[in-house]
Amino acid sequence: MIATDDQLISTTFAGRVRVHGPASSALAALHLGAKGRPSWEAIRKLGPTRYEAEPISQGQTHVEPFQRDFGDSLVHGASNAPATCSILPTHHPGDPRHLPAAMSFAFAQQWARLGHACVHGALLTVDGCGVLVLGQRGAGKSVLATSALIAGGGIVSDDYLLAGERDGVLLGERIRAFMSLRQSWAARTLFAASKDGWRPNRGGTRAFLQVDTSDPRFPTHSRIDRVWVLVRPRAGRRQESSLEPISQAALFSALVGATQPLLLGPDFAHERRRLTHLFTRLASRARPMRLETGQDIVLESRAAWQRLLA
Repeated sequence: MIATDDQLISTTFAGRVRVHGPASSALAALHLGAKGRPSWEAIRKLGPTRYEAEPISQGQTHVEPFQRDFGDSLVHGASNAPATCSILPTHHPGDPRHLPAAMSFAFAQQWARLGHACVHGALLTVDGCGVLVLGQRGAGKSVLATSALIAGGGIVSDDYLLAGERDGVLLGERIRAFMSLRQSWAARTLFAASKDGWRPNRGGTRAFLQVDTSDPRFPTHSRIDRVWVLVRPRAGRRQESSLEPISQAALFSALVGATQPLLLGPDFAHERRRLTHLFTRLASRARPMRLETGQDIVLESRAAWQRLLA
């Protein structure tokens, strides 16, 4: 993903999203992460920001206008139409790296117009295999990603990515250029085994790693060969990680939950059609599994990954 002053350009898929309005800080927050800390209050005072995907084929019809109040921000738009976001005075982020909810939704909707999904998930490459990992916040995606790095693999993203299809191949592309890991026993153990420059935040609750885009361990994109749905480790993490097959229906449900479920609803007929096609392709071609990680993914990363990919 390339961010400029007024647009986001995919390096993997066709299309781009233009941003009209107070955009530069928002783009920095999305793409540059730890180096881009916007003043959301200043952006709010400058007024609404408009997001528009290009190119869109002609002849599409729009449904009734849509408006959604996310509590901290407001979005106006319609299916297969540009979206306009306003930040509300109630927006007080705990971390300035986090986009207002309406802005995240607008980006996701505009990419969905082009047939690409903004996915809350990790994309890892180990031993030539691209693994898309889905899971709720706190399930351990970043721990798993860091263990993949220690095991000699690569990371496209540890938390957010753009997924789509190009020339019949399912691919995922990095959106943001940093990793974030919550402080825990697993994190501290992995930090001790890592040679990368993780930096704690001011409160010491998280650590961030700025991605070196010239480092081959952090590819811009990767093929998606398998999809794992990560479940939160139970109290007293088990010794060995386990994988078990799940149905295509269960995977489809996880994909919906990992994107913006509103885009699969009745207000967004065009986006629903494009995303449903993509999710069906993923569910039919990937090898869907449910993963519960154990201590081995932290203490014996290389051996654990060899078992998981066997």
